[in-house]
Amino acid sequence: VEFSVYPNPASNIIFLKGNVSTIEKIAVFNTFGQKVLNQDNPNTKQINISKLSSGMYFIKLNNKIALKFIKQ
Repeated sequence: VEFSVYPNPASNIIFLKGNVSTIEKIAVFNTFGQKVLNQDNPNTKQINISKLSSGMYFIKLNNKIALKFIKQ
């Protein structure tokens, strides 16, 4: 399974692109491993990150796939 995040870096919204049709859970973690954003049963492949502070974050999809992105 391959996924990517764009744009990266981003300011307000990031989009997920990949070959998985069903995303059951999206979780965003900061560099300390703290969960800062969570979406259960999302019906979209976009994440609103406007409330996050600037820095590096990690996204876990379906508790498995980890992606890195930068919030400007």
